[in-house]
Amino acid sequence: MAEADHLYFSVRDEGCGFDVAAVESSGLENMADRLAAVAGRFHINSITSKGTTVVGGIPPDLGKRNRERIVKPALDMQRRSS
Repeated sequence: MAEADHLYFSVRDEGCGFDVAAVESSGLENMADRLAAVAGRFHINSITSKGTTVVGGIPPDLGKRNRERIVKPALDMQRRSS
């Protein structure tokens, strides 16, 4: 799914679900932290006995920003050392 401000993805299961407020999960926290680090969005919806949906969104310019922030300086450093 795509909106003007973010490109969204979702993962859904029809498992047992859980109480989001009562669960501590480093995996879910890591997903939320990683998305927050790139100005992304993260949401969990879970209903006991119904399943869980995890929705994440990343800014559409993330690739461009990463090229400018990571790839370009690495290439510049490589050129200087050649």
